[in-house]
Amino acid sequence: MPSLAEIDAVQGFRVRAGAMDVYLVRAEQDALAARFRVDDLEDPVPHAIWHRRGSVAGVVAELLALPAHGAPGAPKAPLRCREVGWIFGRRSCP
Repeated sequence: MPSLAEIDAVQGFRVRAGAMDVYLVRAEQDALAARFRVDDLEDPVPHAIWHRRGSVAGVVAELLALPAHGAPGAPKAPLRCREVGWIFGRRSCP
């Protein structure tokens, strides 16, 4: 098991109701989270339908506050920018 000094980031995900929520934490003020439709994961770099960047507390709170995929108020449309390419080891936004 690595020591805390050897850990660069913590990633996690959950799949439920046709969506995959993911997060990446590098530091207390450097967190990212996104939601993808499971059906879009066939694309090599799918577009997220929601994403946030900020502090761990803020990003995780917003992620947990999202309505379930398909519920009223839940994000539906893919975002144009693939800023969350970190999930797939690449980034396609300037």
